[in-house]
Amino acid sequence: MSVLNGDVMRSELLRFKWVTGLLTLAHVMTLVFLNRLADMQQQTYPVDRLFMLTYMAVAFLWAIFQIGSYRKASKWLWLLHRPVPHHTMFASMVAVAAINLLICVFVPMLATLLVLDFGSDRLIDAHRYGMPVHGWVLALSAWLAGVCAVLSVRPTAAVVLIVPIWLMWSFAHSASVLFTEVLGMLVLLAIASTQFKPNRDEHVRSSALVVLTALPLQMGLYFVLVIAAIGYEFLMMFAGTHPLNMPVPPRGGYTEAVRQEPAELLSGLLAVSKDERAAVWAEQMPLLTPQSISTRMRSYPVRHQAYQERIVQWEDSKQRIEWTFSHDDMVFHGRDVRSGASKGVWGVKGFADPTPFAQVPTPFDGQYLLTPRVIYQIDLAQQRTLEQVRLADDEVFIAAPLTFGEQVLAITSQGMRLFGPDRATYDQTAGTVRQLSERQVWRIPGVPFVQAMGQTQGAGSLSRLDAAELVDGWLIGLTFGGYYNGESIRQILLHVDVQGAVQVLAERALQNDFPAWYETVAWWLSPVHYAVRHAPVVLLDNGIVQGASVWGTPDAAQLTRALILNAASVLLALWWMRRTALQARRKLLWLVMTALGGLPALLSLLLIEKRLPKPSQAGAVAGVPA
Repeated sequence: MSVLNGDVMRSELLRFKWVTGLLTLAHVMTLVFLNRLADMQQQTYPVDRLFMLTYMAVAFLWAIFQIGSYRKASKWLWLLHRPVPHHTMFASMVAVAAINLLICVFVPMLATLLVLDFGSDRLIDAHRYGMPVHGWVLALSAWLAGVCAVLSVRPTAAVVLIVPIWLMWSFAHSASVLFTEVLGMLVLLAIASTQFKPNRDEHVRSSALVVLTALPLQMGLYFVLVIAAIGYEFLMMFAGTHPLNMPVPPRGGYTEAVRQEPAELLSGLLAVSKDERAAVWAEQMPLLTPQSISTRMRSYPVRHQAYQERIVQWEDSKQRIEWTFSHDDMVFHGRDVRSGASKGVWGVKGFADPTPFAQVPTPFDGQYLLTPRVIYQIDLAQQRTLEQVRLADDEVFIAAPLTFGEQVLAITSQGMRLFGPDRATYDQTAGTVRQLSERQVWRIPGVPFVQAMGQTQGAGSLSRLDAAELVDGWLIGLTFGGYYNGESIRQILLHVDVQGAVQVLAERALQNDFPAWYETVAWWLSPVHYAVRHAPVVLLDNGIVQGASVWGTPDAAQLTRALILNAASVLLALWWMRRTALQARRKLLWLVMTALGGLPALLSLLLIEKRLPKPSQAGAVAGVPA
């Protein structure tokens, strides 16, 4: 017997032909209009994800209308009580949805790419042809989530829609992200198939089906709980105590530190220093030109990235040429800003050089290209690219370097490196770029930089660096910590003399602007779901600058909160299952899931299993336990 039923498919396709046609027309017109306004293929991830979320929202509502129209008991019986197997009916419905979404989502996106690729000079990389597939898979996943929401005993099952949204939130290779999205779609397909049965109120008997249904539901509930916790910040806004919205942030806190100008921050650290020279340097501060840089550069672009974290472009303002990086041949392609005409390629050695870059570079400061281990400098006068810095294989840049006239200060995972000053970064007379050489390497004596400059925090938690050049060396201010990670926040002031010797002048602790319980709520709410949430980021190549852990780095307070919450969830699960008809093996399964998953697992138990009705005041019904 065929898996699909032609009559059912024909009927459903004809039923929604106008909806499909109108949605396709609206999608085509939107893509044409937006591509007239801008180059939509060279946009960052918020634009692409907004499109994907729109497709998912439309597909989710479509499923609610399509399957919801059969939800009435009489219509449900009419749909399923016919000489057609239930799985055939479900497969036919899914096939119809897949065809409709293929027409509405996939075809317009693919047609737009083909027209732009072969009918214009715009750069279209191969991974962009994966976007129609991403859109179709995510839309079909949302449709399946809509089926689960309609046919489930409780509409709260709609939270499984968060699963494909979560899988989409990755900066890995397009093929890797697509693989996880397809896995998520198959899981939702399996869950929806279990809901497609004559008696929708029938209890789920198989333990395997319970686990299959519960795990995605728990992930959705976990995200809902984390999002609900953000309500605490809204309460702070209403009360006027939110540190980011206050005109004057809390004194001695992280927000105050990150809002300070470099001179103000360094002066504040000098004020708490006991060094005899601190007062003299503080008086000199108005005469200096300190600079600051955020070191929150957590990742580099990945080749053929599905959702581009940043667009790799730079512009030659004199020639009016925009250079855009191609992930296919790993070189820059030039395009005249006025006419749109092609202007050749720019490779590792410069203009007209087809030699590819080894990794995707990131432009910064108007004249540099940065990869995890190499800094290139663009010499427009000579139309060339110079390799200025190359790090060892065990070292990476954790931020874009700072430039101080003729000198370049680079922050790496092993320390700080100063380049220059004998060979100038830019020769004002000749107008050409000259080669840099390393002058000094700065590290805290006897302590690896990655091990928190002698403390518990590492370079990965370094959030800001401020530097000022003195007559007899440098002043370096380091700020550790940040928002929503529960780290202790502190600052260190360093002095580096002309020989490169590093001395700690001052240290001070800063206050966390949010309570510790709130900053770490995503972890202690459910450590297991936290790990699952971060697994795609850690296990796939997302271009992470520093190694990340799936489990995070919890402290004793976080562990205590998590253990208390999980233990309370297990006790509540035991109490709730007292008035159920579940077998001992099923109860044990739920207790194990609740012990591991905590509150999200407990909530999934309440949504999936049913309790027996309370006995009436007149007396319990015979055979029903009280």
